[in-house]
Amino acid sequence: MSPPRPDSSREATSRDDAPASDSVPHEPYNGPIRVFVSYSRLNYTPAALVASHLREYRGVVDVWMDDDLSVGERYPGTIVRELARADVFVAILSRAFFESEWCTRESETFLDRAASDPRLLVVPIAIDGMDLPKHPICSWQVVDLPDWAIRADRVLRQRVLPVILREKVPASSVAVALTEAAAGRRARVYSDVLRYCSTTRPPAEVVQGLVGEAFNCLSNEELSPGARADLSNALSAIFLNRGEWRTLANLNAQAIQLIGERAGDRPLTDEELAFEGELYNHLALAERKLRVQSAEAHYLDATRAFGAIRDPLFRREKMGQVLRERGNLALRNGQLEAAGAFYRSSVEALEGLPSQRWHVLAGKSKLALVSALKGDVHTAQQELAVIEPEFSVDALRGGGERAWAAADQFWYGSAIVAIIAGTYRTSARWTATHGAFAREQGWANASRKVRWLGGIGFLAVFLPRRVRTALFNQIVRFL
Repeated sequence: MSPPRPDSSREATSRDDAPASDSVPHEPYNGPIRVFVSYSRLNYTPAALVASHLREYRGVVDVWMDDDLSVGERYPGTIVRELARADVFVAILSRAFFESEWCTRESETFLDRAASDPRLLVVPIAIDGMDLPKHPICSWQVVDLPDWAIRADRVLRQRVLPVILREKVPASSVAVALTEAAAGRRARVYSDVLRYCSTTRPPAEVVQGLVGEAFNCLSNEELSPGARADLSNALSAIFLNRGEWRTLANLNAQAIQLIGERAGDRPLTDEELAFEGELYNHLALAERKLRVQSAEAHYLDATRAFGAIRDPLFRREKMGQVLRERGNLALRNGQLEAAGAFYRSSVEALEGLPSQRWHVLAGKSKLALVSALKGDVHTAQQELAVIEPEFSVDALRGGGERAWAAADQFWYGSAIVAIIAGTYRTSARWTATHGAFAREQGWANASRKVRWLGGIGFLAVFLPRRVRTALFNQIVRFL
């Protein structure tokens, strides 16, 4: 099957579901990112796995952990020196980590530096499913990886490496550097670079060149079905951000077919089930945007795939995510009761998982919006008041892309609830906050939504609440 080509007739737009972008201005790229891996001796194996994965990108990432000590080196002095040089602090969180005196010293030393230098980055990786303590390191976005022995490779490639690169290296530099660093593994490299570029704002010519090379790579029939499916999925992230829904649908449909070819008659692994579910999820999202009726059927396919995952925590995470998407579809269809039920089930599934904190807050924002659309403005205002402190500037600064995406949902919902309630100064405040944020992040569709909300809020002052509620029940189906 030849790969689908992008819809060149469409002008590229930003995704209205709030893609992330660079949260801090980049310093010039002057060489490898220095990464310090902190871990308890009891967790050497997962720490070594993380370090080994990052070391594949030599020339871009320079990893240090204490097994790099040379014979005769002074132990404490070397660690202090490496902590002082590090740009990124990767912490392998576990019960043993929090009980280790050395790990405590290392984290405190780096966090002291990070408090005064916003360019430094902390990446905590939780590996044993424990309830994380109230520790400063847990205020950063935690990557939840309790089954690290099974799915570490994919999580590290898709979540840890992109975060490190996005915060530290301009996209135009990393695209070239990664390609040079991993010659001979082109399909995998293009997948990694495309996922990285999908969450940043690289120059258009950089992205266009990468997309062209990736399509050429995808046409190579000698690539395994799994490698081609992964590359299709990575390409789809670019078109998701551009809002090119037809190309997104075609890429994911092709990747679903390739997953089936790879598996043959054998049962799919948890990783393959999760990947298949994500492909159906993206396919359904594209169909929802195109207003194709098969969106619901493909969300059900995603639910089936995620529901078959054997690992309970992994299954819970994925089910929570697809339930939220089904809530979005129900909201767009005007099915408020169903939307509320899906959002509530999503929050219940994800609550308590450290890596899903911002998804939970986004879900609670949607629940408040549904309450207002059903006419219960008082409940909506109470629900928003409970979660508002979670969106302080300090919390968002350390939360990464998911935090900003959740904030987008919160501000958007708060503005609508305030307009329906008739509290126009409050709605103007939320609209201004949301608009400034959307412009800063470069989210074109979000900026358009804010302008709509501002204009409608001004006009709605002359309408009774019942009419305002009915009006927004229609508006949210199209924004």
